[in-house]
Amino acid sequence: MRFVILLLTFQIHYALSETAVTLWEFGPGRLFPGATTEPLRAIGVASDQLSTTYLYKVLNFKATTITSNGAVQTSTITSPATRVVIASASGWIEPFGSSNFIECAFTGEGAGECFDESSTNTGTPFAAVLPVETLQSGAPAATTSFPTIETSFPTGIPSDSATSKATMSSNASQRLSMTAAGSLYLLLLYIPMLMIL
Repeated sequence: MRFVILLLTFQIHYALSETAVTLWEFGPGRLFPGATTEPLRAIGVASDQLSTTYLYKVLNFKATTITSNGAVQTSTITSPATRVVIASASGWIEPFGSSNFIECAFTGEGAGECFDESSTNTGTPFAAVLPVETLQSGAPAATTSFPTIETSFPTGIPSDSATSKATMSSNASQRLSMTAAGSLYLLLLYIPMLMIL
């Protein structure tokens, strides 16, 4: 029994230390565009554990002109745009505004569609691999921006191969250190419970 509890503890932590999310798109890109994309921040999990809600933030750069004491200065500022993305194994949805949304999902092997309230796109699947913010206990939030990585797959590749290659991209050393630190924390947390059993 102790072994089962310990094994479950390690598996739960490993699942929570996700470092990237793959959002499949079909046809023209449908995610909210930006010059860079901040790492996604997990903000909730559905009660059935089948989907995760992420805060999605893109940054665009905008040149501005400032006049101060007769001197004209031009500077570049970042202009953030924030959305929410709800991702699951079958696809994702990006709600925005009061009733607007974009939704993308596979409809068959190697095929899918993206649609909103006014248009539908179909086409070859391509992956937008977005980093996920990972925080160690007490660590500050990440502030570095990362570009979105998009990968196209030829239609001849079996979908199992394409999906497994794209969804398994992660920073293995970061995952190992997060798993080790978190596992130690969880082990220390559950030692009293293991003593009781």
